[in-house]
Amino acid sequence: MGGDEGVAGELRGGDPVAPFQHGEGGVLQGRDPGVGPIAHGYLTLSLVIPLFGELLTITGTKMSVNYGLDRVRFPRPVPVGARIRLHGAVGTVEEVKGNGVQMPLTFTVEVEGGDKPACVAEAVYRHYA
Repeated sequence: MGGDEGVAGELRGGDPVAPFQHGEGGVLQGRDPGVGPIAHGYLTLSLVIPLFGELLTITGTKMSVNYGLDRVRFPRPVPVGARIRLHGAVGTVEEVKGNGVQMPLTFTVEVEGGDKPACVAEAVYRHYA
């Protein structure tokens, strides 16, 4: 991508040059060629938490903290009306200060009939007894 070498530095908000156009429920007004209307990637990411509760239940904790995301990718769009499914994998759980553990998770959001995932996210949670 020639000419992008000088873009490193501080970014500040201001008047948008080309604002995103969203419709009802986070649906992108534009169309992805060959797919039609698509859901916004961050809408897809937001569904990870409610779907995660169906995969794994954490018990015996006084407090659980979503510590953040290490990496998020959106390899393909989610067409409006598509069915999605969440898969998860627990990484190496490590002890942390305060009588807790840190648990990394890799989430993959699949689109029914799709050849690659719609979202792959590496999340970190901390659970305290």
